[in-house]
Amino acid sequence: ILPRKGLFADATVGKQSSFENGDTEVNEEVSEDDVSDPEEEFEIEINEEQPPFLAGHGVQTSRVQALSPVRIVRNPDGSMQRAAMTQSALAKERREIKDQKKLTESDQAADEFDRAWDDPLANPDGKYAATEMRGLNPLELPEWKRKAMGAAPTFGFKQKVDVSMKEQRESLPIFQLREPLLQAFEDNQIIIVIGETGSGKT
Repeated sequence: ILPRKGLFADATVGKQSSFENGDTEVNEEVSEDDVSDPEEEFEIEINEEQPPFLAGHGVQTSRVQALSPVRIVRNPDGSMQRAAMTQSALAKERREIKDQKKLTESDQAADEFDRAWDDPLANPDGKYAATEMRGLNPLELPEWKRKAMGAAPTFGFKQKVDVSMKEQRESLPIFQLREPLLQAFEDNQIIIVIGETGSGKT
């Protein structure tokens, strides 16, 4: 058991004793702050008892005994395992039903279009080969996606327009302020332009 100030005082004395063996001069004076007072000694008591809320959980509070690592045990009969197995089986069943439904619909549509080929009075625009029809279903977009993306999605690519670059520039909202903006560039060193995306700031 060491006093609080005694720890620092002992470190200082240790440094002085190490310097005495060498050629370095050491200041022999020790300040009054470095001297430990006997009334400031503290006694540390370690409580080895296990708290009641940890009783029976295998946690050891003793500093001597090392804690064993937590083992991860798989419980095949547990509720979480049963729920996971049930959900994976349901997902597989839903996927199979969906695939079967798609296959049935494409087969029915192919049969109807094959009948159109056999009908001599059928509209020639409505005649499609069955092989063409089989590939249509997976590529069709859902209604919500068609509304959100438009009839022909661009996927980030700009649509080709037949308008000249000059006409495109003149159609931008900022084009009306072109002359005052150019004058502001000549009059000022720094200009901050704030505007909505696509308004023509660049």
